[in-house]
Amino acid sequence: MSILKVFYGDKVNLKEMQIMKYLNGAGGAPRLFAVTDSAFVCESAGDINMLQYIHMHKNQDVLLDTMSKALQRVKEIHVMVISHNDIKPDNFLVDLGTGEVNHIDYDLSSKMGERALDRDHSLTLESGYWMAPEFKKGEQLSPAEYLQQNKRPGIVRKAKLLSV
Repeated sequence: MSILKVFYGDKVNLKEMQIMKYLNGAGGAPRLFAVTDSAFVCESAGDINMLQYIHMHKNQDVLLDTMSKALQRVKEIHVMVISHNDIKPDNFLVDLGTGEVNHIDYDLSSKMGERALDRDHSLTLESGYWMAPEFKKGEQLSPAEYLQQNKRPGIVRKAKLLSV
């Protein structure tokens, strides 16, 4: 199955696509199939988000296993010297058949050491409080700073995922 990510009002985020191409599946990053001026098609990363999966099972062993897999995916991204910058349950998808956990939505990602907000983004409270303070301030990121547990305003998504 493939996913179509459509951008409304903006051109495709080239940085997101460059990072996805660079990761080449690391961290469960979807692989790109096609790119246009207003959308791209990539492989499906899973069936439901991590929070839905955990609520569906309501089992401590499933919770621990799923969280362990999610942390492994974050580690894979960090080994590639990338900060995702938007870690939250919505951005981890779980395959119902295999239980595999994959990381999606690289719109806010950056290479470690880069300034976090080097693009024009609108900061709001709409997408939750997942942002590290360093990201919000536009400072350079390191893995330790990126994984802080502080709750901060997130970024409004300008894209909608549609199943193809």
